[in-house]
Amino acid sequence: MTLKIKNYFLTSFLLFVCCLNFLSACKNSKNQKNKSNSNFGFKEVKNGNFVFDSLSLQSNLIRITQSKKFQNSIIDFYKSRNYEFVWINKSGINEYGKNLFNFLDSQNPNLVSSYANMPSNDNFKKTFNSVSAKNRAGNDSLTLKLEILFTLNFFEYAENNWQGISENKSEKLDWFINKKKIKISALLDSLLKFDPSKVSSYVPVYRQYSLLKKQLTYYQKIQKEFKVQTYDTSLFSLNLGDTSKQIIFIKKQLYLLQDLIVLDSSKIYNTALASAIKSYNQRNGQEVNGKISKEFIAKLNVPINDLIIKLLINMERCKWVPVELKSDYIVVNIPAFKMYVYQSGNLFWNSNIIVGKSNETSKTIIFNDTLETIVFNPYWNIPTNIIVREILPQIKRNKNYLRIQNLEVVSNSGKHIPESSINFNKYTTHFPYIIRQKPGSNNSLGSLKFLFPNVYDIYLHDTPQKYLFENSSPTFSHGCIRIQEPIKLAKFLLRNDKNFDDAKIQTLLNQKSERHILLKDKVPIFIAYFTAWVDREGKLNFRDDIYKHDQKMEMLLFEK
Repeated sequence: MTLKIKNYFLTSFLLFVCCLNFLSACKNSKNQKNKSNSNFGFKEVKNGNFVFDSLSLQSNLIRITQSKKFQNSIIDFYKSRNYEFVWINKSGINEYGKNLFNFLDSQNPNLVSSYANMPSNDNFKKTFNSVSAKNRAGNDSLTLKLEILFTLNFFEYAENNWQGISENKSEKLDWFINKKKIKISALLDSLLKFDPSKVSSYVPVYRQYSLLKKQLTYYQKIQKEFKVQTYDTSLFSLNLGDTSKQIIFIKKQLYLLQDLIVLDSSKIYNTALASAIKSYNQRNGQEVNGKISKEFIAKLNVPINDLIIKLLINMERCKWVPVELKSDYIVVNIPAFKMYVYQSGNLFWNSNIIVGKSNETSKTIIFNDTLETIVFNPYWNIPTNIIVREILPQIKRNKNYLRIQNLEVVSNSGKHIPESSINFNKYTTHFPYIIRQKPGSNNSLGSLKFLFPNVYDIYLHDTPQKYLFENSSPTFSHGCIRIQEPIKLAKFLLRNDKNFDDAKIQTLLNQKSERHILLKDKVPIFIAYFTAWVDREGKLNFRDDIYKHDQKMEMLLFEK
């Protein structure tokens, strides 16, 4: 074979190999392209669900800038689920996803923590609509993005609407009740154990939140219809059966506020109107007399928008307290002047109370603790500031003041110090001893004291001044809380202790000597501040902002 023929065959063979390599490269390139189109970091598993690739989840979270705050939490959540999708499967967006989207989309845009103002909201809606239009989820980047956005939106909504403002901010508002801690990933796990149709009813906050939210929706609805009127003083002299054109407007307002059951357009001050006024009196903490009084008209003329703000403020407070307790516990609501006693999580009874005056040094503090001791026939150790401001000036004016008031001077160890040995005139800004009131009928603490040791030196106690409970705004104390039915509370707290039946309790009260009883079962107590709530009859109650805490809240929540 000649050299020329050999070179021809060699060249042909090399060309053939090159063609094979080129065709193989093209095929591999095409396969790689198809593989890239069909795999965006997740895959379908046997049950029809999708599973993330962990690296893909992280990289996609990084690309969604709004997710930065929750990135680690979301990764941990999916890791605990072996990276399985929650909201989307092979058939498309599942029931959990559809119900969550509808729930979020229907949220009231006028809430302080509005879903409409959440950072990832618009991106979520657009992606949801794009995937929904396909009627089926595919192996594409849009499906992956929507799954992540679903979870991100849940985390954002949960933090904004179920957790509330930070503890640092709430303490600046003089609220020292320990805030509940929520773990959003755990909440989502709990949610996924529900029937998908119950997504919209899953609200892990104090039940008053949902009740107030329902009232908020109604008040926003009637806001345009409710017009503040100018009423003249002639109304205050009206009695049943009298007539006035102004009564037409009063009836309209009470009808809108759901106190008047059936609206009539007459000018007559009839029994139906009197009953409606009584309902309004009751809901607003007024004397329940059914009269068109100056106080009644003043309340009636509060703009609806002010009431809406009050609802929003108290909804925010609902996020700060425990969801519910199944045990015995006590709640004191300062603006309501009420103490509520719960047995096994259910309201057992309530009692009137007297709280601290509205000045800065006497206000009752908002906090929680554990009630652990009952003191029968207590001494009253008078606080130093009261000694300096009130007691010393009285002693200087009347040398018999201590004896008249049943007071004595003792050292820090409790040793009696004869008053004749003390030059009271030399003390003006401080006093080196303890002045205490001995047990007796005129003791300012009455016959019982209930201790939950705290840095604020606040406790519950009896009082000999029973007439003070008749006042419509009982703020007379120096910060501690006087209760109207102390013996009933003592019997409740000791009911499971066989050593203290009713007869034994009465014997202790009759002895007139101080006796400390440590409770076997300590009871949580919450000193709270709610100026709006829905009562057991479903009626919305409002109370005055006696300590101006609502004002501070309004500035914080609506500062923008």
